[in-house]
Amino acid sequence: TPEPEIYVSPKSIDFVIRAVGDTTEAKKVTIQNKGNANLQINDISLVWNDSIHFTITNNTCSSLSPSDTCSVNVVFNPQSFGDKKALLWIESNDPVSPTQGVILEGEGLAPMIWDYGSLSYGNVVVGDSATNVYTIKNRGNTNLLIQMLAIQEDDASDFYYTGLPNIPFTIGKNDSIVFNIILDRK
Repeated sequence: TPEPEIYVSPKSIDFVIRAVGDTTEAKKVTIQNKGNANLQINDISLVWNDSIHFTITNNTCSSLSPSDTCSVNVVFNPQSFGDKKALLWIESNDPVSPTQGVILEGEGLAPMIWDYGSLSYGNVVVGDSATNVYTIKNRGNTNLLIQMLAIQEDDASDFYYTGLPNIPFTIGKNDSIVFNIILDRK
């Protein structure tokens, strides 16, 4: 008796690391009918708790003649940081293996801080002050909330900063803020 036979490749996709709010390039899943009767694809969906972090962007699958293939594209778009895992669930009329799954994995990366500036003030004598310009850049793809800034030095009371909004404040994605750190030897 002629029967369809589903074959899915790959069995898993690792999207690796992506900044929260960013979207990866699409990865392709190929479905093939290795049987000798028509294969019906009844449903293709994303399941498991982290499925909201993945999206099906293209699905050309419905009915496959023997030896035909179709494809499904999936992207990773993390909505929060941390490891994410979902399953691309495929249901068909294959009498032996009617359901197939492709494991989808990725990691959402929180906003990244890139700071630069020099905290070297040289020799500042009592009664003088020196100022350095400092920059914090959010290299991530989502907003960065700054809830605290602290200067941790033995003589931290000699330092203060100017040019910042009131804390807490937000630095937008791919944005930066420039401020001064002043050493004031009283």
